[in-house]
Amino acid sequence: MADPHSSMNNPQGAYPGQPSQPGGPYPQDPYKQGQFQQGQFQQDPYQQGQFQQGQFQQDPYQQGQFQQGQFQQGPNPGQPQMPGGPAPVVVPLPFWRRPLFWSLALAVLATLAFAWLLVQKWNAEKALAAAQEEELAALKAKNAEREAYLAKLREVLALDPCDVARGLSTVQPPSGSNLPVLPAPARPDAGEPAPAPQTPVQPGQSQPAQSQQNPASVAELMQQATVLILVPLPNGLSMGTGFFIAKDCIVTNCHVVKNAPQAIIINKKIGQARQATVVVRLEQQGLDFAVLKCAPMPVQPLKLRTDKVAITAKVSAWGYPGTLTTADPKFNKLIKGQADAAPDVIFAEGSVNVVLDRKPPIVVHSAVTSHGNSGGPLVNEAGEVVGVNTQIQLDKQSYRQSSFAIASPALCAFLKANGVPFTEAGSK
Repeated sequence: MADPHSSMNNPQGAYPGQPSQPGGPYPQDPYKQGQFQQGQFQQDPYQQGQFQQGQFQQDPYQQGQFQQGQFQQGPNPGQPQMPGGPAPVVVPLPFWRRPLFWSLALAVLATLAFAWLLVQKWNAEKALAAAQEEELAALKAKNAEREAYLAKLREVLALDPCDVARGLSTVQPPSGSNLPVLPAPARPDAGEPAPAPQTPVQPGQSQPAQSQQNPASVAELMQQATVLILVPLPNGLSMGTGFFIAKDCIVTNCHVVKNAPQAIIINKKIGQARQATVVVRLEQQGLDFAVLKCAPMPVQPLKLRTDKVAITAKVSAWGYPGTLTTADPKFNKLIKGQADAAPDVIFAEGSVNVVLDRKPPIVVHSAVTSHGNSGGPLVNEAGEVVGVNTQIQLDKQSYRQSSFAIASPALCAFLKANGVPFTEAGSK
């Protein structure tokens, strides 16, 4: 490329862009003083740096549009078309062909599915919580019903032993439990009179002659000297046990006869139901005794020990516990009026656990007793009375039963104080 400043292209040295004057030099020096030093321009007629080494740094067109005889970039796309050319038509894409649409649609669907799963889980947890609350309420109701049942049982067990059977029959077990309903003690049918012998014998009246033989064993002695006592009361039938201390005198508990003036006595030795009159009774300061008077009977009375029984001594309780006696068919016949139906006396064996030094002294023993044994004799191996069975106590923690009997020395003192004759053990 030719240098525009070359003298060959500008033989007259005219300054480009300045009009030349024919025939003579420029009226002014084309270069100002000091502009040319050492063969170089300090200031170029063009802008400094536009012309270096025979190439343009800035093209008359946009930089880089023309290099080496070719266009690198065509006309500016932003410039309007030449008149007469067709205008470009831009057609927008449908919304379903746009990538952003499907991304948003998938995001919405995923959000809805997640929300639906959360709602289902919340509903399931809510239903489960409601079912658990209902089950818990049912369990609480059952527990409350059973607690009430146990409370009633405790109240009944705190009653007199002779009233326990009647009380237990009124306690209904909780619904849904397998606990049995305890049977009520047998009672006379409605409209029938209270149990009484068909041919009662009044005290003092004569009775059929019966032969008397000495018992051959302690068991035979206890069977003929222990009697069943029945006391008709306005609210039911009181049942207990007594024993002969004389041929016409019987000892029992006061809580067996309560305030009744008379009672019915029977055993197999007597043969039929007899009537006895309550002559002495005392139930205070721990004493619980009553004395019944009847016609003389062909029995051998029991002897009473005047001293305390020793701990670990073998003892036996004789009587008519209600649970077993009421299951005896002869007892059911008796209360329906069959006077000669005498149930069997029941024996329980044990030993003395301790003698409580109280007033009166209490013999705690392991012979099993229950309601109906009240007033019955507790005897040693010789058949001598060492106590009068009075009550039972049930340990609520271990459900262990302890039987209590008033020691015989207290009975002897009571009889002496009331002028009731008896036979002491050791005497003939």
